[in-house]
Amino acid sequence: MLKASEGGSAPISSVKDLSDQKNISIGVIKGGVTEAFFLKSTDSTLKQIADRMRADPSLNVDTTAKGIAKVIYIICVEFYLM
Repeated sequence: MLKASEGGSAPISSVKDLSDQKNISIGVIKGGVTEAFFLKSTDSTLKQIADRMRADPSLNVDTTAKGIAKVIYIICVEFYLM
């Protein structure tokens, strides 16, 4: 899951761009293959992303449906209601 903070962010066209964006939160499905991919990686860029995922476990969800609901909620609260 990607979440842009207030004020937006620069375009993301690579994993390195994503890791460099400090105003974007990153979450995954707990125990899923994407989480395992990042957590097991030896690549420094992917390790940075894994560290950010670990830093805020509340962003990680149990199901895809919960992830979609979280993104919709974030978009509504942060971008529409504000």
